[in-house]
Amino acid sequence: MTMLSYAGEQVRRFDHDRFMTTIFAPPASREHLLALYAFNLEIAKVGEVVSEPLIGKMRLQWWRDALDRLHAGERVAHARGGTPRRRDRGVSPAAGPLDRLIDARRVRS
Repeated sequence: MTMLSYAGEQVRRFDHDRFMTTIFAPPASREHLLALYAFNLEIAKVGEVVSEPLIGKMRLQWWRDALDRLHAGERVAHARGGTPRRRDRGVSPAAGPLDRLIDARRVRS
């Protein structure tokens, strides 16, 4: 069995259906898909794991800021695994689709 990245392991554990869809992607694209799926998992659970809406908003802002830094070519450390860089993951500008994904997960007061 091939070792999975942190993103791959998270998607395998918590979104198995999407994990299985990566089998149909070209091998060179699989890790990119897993990174996107893991990002979605991270922001989707924000509203469920925080006790106060302000904390949820802060977490989502951290992701927005991290995307800005990635787009600028900086490394971004994440406590849960790795330090992706833009060239590693093909990260779009935060003003693009990933930013809209964060907007969709806004924590309501």
